[in-house]
Amino acid sequence: MQRGRARNALSLELIDHLQTSLKACEDSACLVLAGSDGVFCAGADLRERVALSPDQRTQHTHRIVDLCDQLEAFPVPVAAWIEGACLAGGLELALACDVRFAAEGSFFGFPEVGLGIFPGADGPLRLTRLLGPGRAARLLYSGQRIGFAEAQALGLVESGDPMGWARSVSANSMLAVRSLKSALRASRDLAWEEARATVRSFREPLDASPEYESALAAFQARA
Repeated sequence: MQRGRARNALSLELIDHLQTSLKACEDSACLVLAGSDGVFCAGADLRERVALSPDQRTQHTHRIVDLCDQLEAFPVPVAAWIEGACLAGGLELALACDVRFAAEGSFFGFPEVGLGIFPGADGPLRLTRLLGPGRAARLLYSGQRIGFAEAQALGLVESGDPMGWARSVSANSMLAVRSLKSALRASRDLAWEEARATVRSFREPLDASPEYESALAAFQARA
């Protein structure tokens, strides 16, 4: 489903479509999330929100929260491929991905503070975790837009070919990649010793994996 003319704004219908599509892709080796018509996503569909009550607007935001959580918890790595606008809820979607590739000419921001609200799908938390409190605060409180070069310098996005990255990920052991993503997610907010123990709990079972056994046998045959 594409909503390029609406700048891929997150209507309830589009959210439903994305959530259904994500479920259908869970057996993939990796995932690249892209927009259409030169736009990633301009955020929540404000034209739809005009007709909603305050409670319904809150529920709309909760649906975007659910979509972001689904992206972050996706069992394989997810990259965002960003062209054009990546704003508000669209930037929250991108922040829920493992890596963000962007094209020159893309631009980013959380303009919600100019409308009397602030980002409601945990974007402030994810941005602060990624950039640190000072850099995140500068963007969040000002509502300013930044371009590709500044976003890259801040570490918000990467340059490069997302499909090349996807091919590289897909060439690896799916078991190893999925285990690594699970380990990183499970250990993210833990203190060092607890984090390393958690990572080991995902890593050590791989010593007996069929892929590793085969790789060792192939190495032995070449030696």
